[in-house]
Formats: sequence, structure tokens, C-alpha cells
Amino acid sequence: MKKHVGDRLRVTQFHRRGEVEPRSTRNGLAKVATLWLCLLCATKPFAQTPDAADQGTATITTFNVTEAGTGNGQGTFALAINKTGAATGYYVDAINVAHGFVRASDGTIISFDVVGAGTMPNQGTFPCTINDAGEISGWYIDGANVSHGFVRAADGMTTTFSAPGVPFGGPSGENKNARFSINTAGAVAGYSANAKGVYHGFIRAATGKIMTFEAPGAGNTTNRGTAALAINDSGTVTGTYVDASGQTGLEHGFVRSASGVIASFEAGPGTLNGTVGGSINSSGVITGVYIDDKNVYHGFVRAVNKTIKLFNVVGAGNAVGQGTVATCINSAGMVAGSYIDKNYGLHGFVRAAAGTISKFDVPGAGTSKFQGTVGVSINSTGEIVGFYVDATRVAHGFVRSP
Repeated sequence: MKKHVGDRLRVTQFHRRGEVEPRSTRNGLAKVATLWLCLLCATKPFAQTPDAADQGTATITTFNVTEAGTGNGQGTFALAINKTGAATGYYVDAINVAHGFVRASDGTIISFDVVGAGTMPNQGTFPCTINDAGEISGWYIDGANVSHGFVRAADGMTTTFSAPGVPFGGPSGENKNARFSINTAGAVAGYSANAKGVYHGFIRAATGKIMTFEAPGAGNTTNRGTAALAINDSGTVTGTYVDASGQTGLEHGFVRSASGVIASFEAGPGTLNGTVGGSINSSGVITGVYIDDKNVYHGFVRAVNKTIKLFNVVGAGNAVGQGTVATCINSAGMVAGSYIDKNYGLHGFVRAAAGTISKFDVPGAGTSKFQGTVGVSINSTGEIVGFYVDATRVAHGFVRSP
């Protein structure tokens, strides 16, 4: 199967089947980024704040969509939560078709399908982001395996879209693992690929107007280009781009101001892999992943003054396909994500703004390779949503309340 920028986003959402298979090679935006730790050069040491007691006083609530399948790679995948505690994501049914859902803070779940979504295996509806007004954005794959974007209002009305001149794939369903982000104004940031496999960032205003953009230095050949991954309430966007160097290119983080000024940044001195800006809060603080030259992942926090702190969760592995993945940051500067241990088991973590890290595992999570707990999104009150993969490789949603 052809790999693409969506596979890079297994860094941030561990793939929709809950599998985090490491790779030792890359192909620009096309390869799965291999995971985390290894010591950087002595001139830029990692911060390793002692971890707080696992679990602590937090409460974890698990849930499943009734119609979710119970086979390998099926189940409920919770991917985003807003300040009211409403969560969204999708579930994979018994015939491997994806459907969207929204879960209210009281536990009530409503499932939905975008009109036009395909009904064959690996097709369907894939919500991935929700704002504080309850608007949901994501993508769907139609019966021809072509991907399209959508925005669903809180009342359930859905609008579909595609970036002009930049189709979401083609017969191969090029962008079925794409990631979008929606802010409180209803603006959506994301990326798509053209017919040549070049990726372009875009911003879709609440009015429906879509503007595409390229990070300076982004390559314009297959599996290179620009991927917008997150947008905050002021319209500032972060993401990653792959340049034109070498056979595969190098990934760089970027931040794009609301006025359109784009600046690149590096979280570490990597010369083979690079930096992914994955989430940005209302103050402009960015978190994401730095992939070192040994294909080990490290979390980072980039402050508004451009200073960057790298961090690792104690217990994260230090081989190819292991390490620390920071996926999201809230308005208080709390970062959530997951780490992969030396046996490729998955565990959740939350890092306070001061740097203290607490680890957690959802009861019932599997303990074998590519099983465990995946923290995906954190809201302003510190609630974390994600999913866990059990011993039979079935996914289940969870909400962790502080």
C-alpha cells in the first residue's frame, strides 16, 4: 500500500486501526515516522522531569459505540474533546466501515454518517476535531475511495468540501488518514494532495472560502510539500513540511500567522528526520514531535518566544519506533500524548506546564506489542480523550478527568 502524509499522523493518532508499526526508513511525507528516544548531542540535553505517581486521583471512564465491531482493528476511536466535555471520533463496524460519533459529557452517544460516504471496508466517515461550539470536522471516503472534507454543525447539519485544485486523492483514496483542525470561529486547517502526490496546506473559513498555502522551502514532488495540522482561535496554524533535499527530504515544523507570514522551526538537530508541529494553543504555544536521526521520537514544547524544550517520558523506549509522542496542548499549557516502551507497549501521559509528567494506563488495555493506551486530545479543564487497544486488538474510547 502506498504510504503518505497521513501515515506520519500515526505519530499523533496512531492510525485508525490502533497499530503503531515502526519503520526504519522514510519517504518524505510518505513514510511512517519511526518513534522516539535517543540522546541528542550534549549541547542540547533533554529535560526529564521526574514522573508523578501513575494515575493519581484521575478518573477514567471507558465507552464503546454500540454498533462498533469487536474484531481485530475494529472498535471505538475517540480523537477529540472540547471544553464542555463533548467528544468525537469514529467507530469501525463489523465489516470495517467507519462511522462518526459525538459523545456528550453525560455519556450520550449519537452516531452519524456523511451523505456520500462509502459503505465498503476502509470507507466511511472519519471525524477528527471538535470545537467549543460543538462543530465537528473531518473527512469521508466515498464509494470510489476518494476522500472529501466535511464540517458538521452542532445541530447535525453537514457541509462537504474539497480544496480547490487540490483533490483529496483519487482512485487510491490518497488522504484517507488526513488530519484536520477546527477553531472556535469554525475555520478549518488541513492538507490535501494533488494528482502528482504533492501536499498542500489549506485553511477553510467558516464562510466556506478555502485558501491553500505552501511553506517556503517545501518540496513540490511526490510525497513532499506542506501539511497544516492545527489552528488556534486567532487563526495561527502549525504543521510540518518536507523539503526537496535528498531522496526523501527533511521534515521541518512551521507556524503560519493569521496574516499569512510563515516561519519554520527545528526542535532538534536532526539531519535525517525532523520536526512535526502537531498542536497549538490559544497563546500560540506549540507541541509536537521531534524525530531524531535514529528514528526515535521526542516530545517538545515551543514557547511564544520561540524557545523549545524537548522532553521524554521516563519509561519510554529508546529504539527505532519507540519514545514520546506529544499530540495536543491546552490553553493552560498542559500537554497530553502517549509513549511507547521498550516492548512497543502504549501508555498515556499528561505533562503540566511546569514540566511534571504523570503517566496513566486505562484498565483493560492490552500489554503486548502495539496494545495499550493512546492519549489524543486534551481540553481546557485537563480532560483527556483517546482510545485503548485491548488484548484482542479491539479499540475502546476513554475520557480521563483530572
